[in-house]
Formats: sequence, structure tokens, C-alpha cells
Amino acid sequence: MGSSSTTFLLFLLSLTTLTLSQLKDVYFVHNCSDTSGNYTANSPYETNLNTIISRFATLTDFNYGFSNLSAGESPDKVYSIALCRGDMNQADCNTCLNYTATELKQFCPGNKAATAWSQFCLVRYANRDLYGQLENDPRTCVFNPMNASNRDQFNQTLNELVNELSAEAAAGGPLRKYAAGNAMVIGSSQTVYATMQCTPDMDQQNCFTCLNFAIKEYQSCCSTRLGCRVLRPNCVLRFETNQFYNQIAAPLPSPPPSPTTSPSPTASDTNGNYTPNSAYQTNLNTIISQFPTLTDFNYSFFNLSAGESPDKVYSSALCRGDLTQDRCYSCLNYTATELERLCPWNKAAIAWSELCLVRYANRDMYGLLEDLPPRNCAFNEQNASNPAQFNQALNDLLNELSAKAAAGGPLRKYAAGYAPAGNLERVYATVQCTPDMTQENCTTCLDFAMRELRLCCLGRMGCRVLRPTCVLRFESNLFYNEIAVPLPSPPPSPTTSPTPKGKTSILSL
Repeated sequence: MGSSSTTFLLFLLSLTTLTLSQLKDVYFVHNCSDTSGNYTANSPYETNLNTIISRFATLTDFNYGFSNLSAGESPDKVYSIALCRGDMNQADCNTCLNYTATELKQFCPGNKAATAWSQFCLVRYANRDLYGQLENDPRTCVFNPMNASNRDQFNQTLNELVNELSAEAAAGGPLRKYAAGNAMVIGSSQTVYATMQCTPDMDQQNCFTCLNFAIKEYQSCCSTRLGCRVLRPNCVLRFETNQFYNQIAAPLPSPPPSPTTSPSPTASDTNGNYTPNSAYQTNLNTIISQFPTLTDFNYSFFNLSAGESPDKVYSSALCRGDLTQDRCYSCLNYTATELERLCPWNKAAIAWSELCLVRYANRDMYGLLEDLPPRNCAFNEQNASNPAQFNQALNDLLNELSAKAAAGGPLRKYAAGYAPAGNLERVYATVQCTPDMTQENCTTCLDFAMRELRLCCLGRMGCRVLRPTCVLRFESNLFYNEIAVPLPSPPPSPTTSPTPKGKTSILSL
């Protein structure tokens, strides 16, 4: 493989606060690459490498145990990736990285590329970018020489455990791809404990691939052993018959909201342009200025106009059905202002932001179902770990919600809900039409949205389909308020008799 490696396995520490003196006696494996060339003492490459190593001791951004660093400029630029086990706190992680990187340079003097796995962390450096690259080498397997007494039951239990953990780790987000767990060995009182982890620059598919290779390697190198580690550049697997990890990992932050701006606003080139300081611009500004000062909430839907033909401006705006009045007005004001800025001089434009939709044009849009662009689809790049089961659960959920939303009254056509999607996953979804749509038109719009979803983002962990008169969204995390703003009770039947013949009264709402 064009490299050399050495393994030191002295003893394993209990999970206490780490010091450098403790780390010097810890398990350490390293690999020095002979294929990437060498650097000379006191060269710019060594200076850049020392810069990276010195940073490990002083890192202030924990980044949940993962670091992607670089120093210098080509041809002496040094790249490094480092990963701490997912249950470590920042102080212990920094200590481990500093020790491991320092030892690695000492064991691989002059090598431009090297990798080390120590008790609690992994450090790699090279003269090329390592980020996001799934690599097969270097790799190694080390094991406890003792064998399980009940080999078949032990292997069956272990296989089921690591398969479950590999799916959980691969499905982790961009901050951490780590899973830990245990299982009672079939027919005995013995417990097997395991951790599986990928560097989070791996996407779900690459992480799953790396861990599958690791599982195959442990099955060939340490099947029936009472403990084993499979060490690869992008992932690690470990199991023991004693608990070697903290049961509670450093907590991740709540999932961030999706980007506050959905796909870029769309301007219509077919409706013409207006000129600066024209009557059309004045009328458009009149509408935009109304959003922060609206007093009638109207349950998140607004149909506005300003001016007279031929400079009359029409606007439709919709907030997500679970928003309060203040949040709705704030979203509409921001979105309308940004839309005018990003589509200067266009008489017609549309924008979908995180929580609302704003449209304006030089024609009346009220009640019109529109199938022509603009429409858009934006998706999460991560795939579901069990696509068939996830897709079936999603399809059933969306069919149920679209029927519910379309049946909504003239104030709101919105539905939200969730469904189990296998492997302890849930899928959450919202569907909504502008309430100027009839039930039939809302159903039609959402049917089109579901067809687009199947074309653009089937199997993804999240997606939005954005159309002028309806929106559809699903995620694997709860992104909406479970209790929407309540609608008023239906009004009582009129107390007056029907209007006498020959006289008609019209009440405008």
C-alpha cells in the first residue's frame, strides 16, 4: 500500500477527564504514507504542519468533534481532518487531538501524509484536500485475543447491533454521524457494546458504504472476538463486552430552520417593466408599505391592490397556517421588500421565503389556478435510510393532508401532520393552498405538487414544492407549530328572513 504502520495497544482508560500523561499510555495506531512525498526540516511545509498541530490545543469552536483545517499556500499547503469520538466534550477532544497530532508527526518524520487513530480520536494530514473524499486506505483491524464462549449467538447479536447503528450513524446530519448502543447476547447474560462513526463530511451514502466495508472487515478479521476496532480514514467501528463510551453524547443543537430564503425570487419577463418613480412603482410601494401595518389578520391570507389601470398593482400574500399575526406580518414585510429589490423594474414577481409567499403583478390573480411557471422544487440532499418505507409513509401522509387542506373553508386551506417512517424515523409535512382556491382547484394544485415531488425529491429526507397557489413541504424533523392559530367558530344562521323579491343585498367581505 506504499505505507508503513505500527500499532501500540497498552491499556484502555476509563472515561474520565484526560491529561497528556494519561494519553501517552493509550492505544495508538499510525500510518505514514510513502506515496505522497516527504518534506525537509524547517521547510514551509513543516511550518504549515506545525501551525495546524498548534491549533488543536487552542480550538475554541468545538464543531461537535470534527475539524477541517488547512494552512499555507500551494505547493506547501497542508490539509488536515480530525475527528473525536461522538461522546467527548470539547476539553477532552482538544487534548486528544493535540496529543495525537504531535505523536503522529514524531512517528512519521518527514512524511507529507499520515494518519493516526488513538483512543478517542483520529487525525489525518496530507498535501491534498481530504474533505469529502471516501477513501479505502490506510485501514487496519485490531482485536481482543479472547473469543466469545457462545460464538454463534454472540455474532448474531453483534451483527444485528452494528447494522442498526450503521444506519443510525449514516443518517446523522452534517454536525455528527455517530451512534452507540448495546444488546444482550442471545441466550446469555452477556452484553455487547458498540460505537460506529463517520467523519461528517461524508454524505449519507458514503458513510453507509464506509461502515459496510468496516462491518465486512470485522467479520473477516475478528469475528467471535470479545472486542475489536476497525479503523478506516473516514469511519471507525468498535465493539467490546464492557461499556467503553459515555451513554450521553455532547448534545447537538436543535435542527436549524431551513434557509430563510427559499429558491431565488422569480421575475416575470412577460408582464413588462416599470420605470423608476413611475405611477406603477408608487402603487407597488403602497402595497409593500401595507404589510407591516395590516390590522386585519385575515388568517394569513391577503389580497391587495393599489392604483388605477393601467398602473394598478395586484398582490396576493400567504403565511404558513401555523403563524401568529406578528410573525406573519414580519415575514410578509421582509419578503415583499426583498422581492422588489431582487426583481427591480419587473411588473410581476413571486417569492417564497421560509414562512410566507408574496406575489404581485399588473393583473388580477385572485382565484386563478396557475400551472405555468413560476414553480420550484428544493430538497435536502440527504436520502432516507429506508427509502421504500419512507416513501410509502410520505405518500400516505400527503394524500391525507391534501384532502384535509382542500376541504378547508374560505379562511384557511392548510393541514399539517406526521407519520412513522421506519427505523424510529418520522416524516413531518405541511400542505397549503391560497384560500381563494376552490376545493377542486386546491386539490388539483396539490396533486401537481405531489407529482413534482416524486420527480425531483423522492427518497430525500426533506423537500419543498413551491407553486403560485399552493406549497408542499416535508422534513424528518418537526418544523411547524403543532397548534395553528384557531379559526373563528362558524357564524350562526341569519336571524332575518330571506330578502323580499325584487331587492338584493350584497355584503362584501
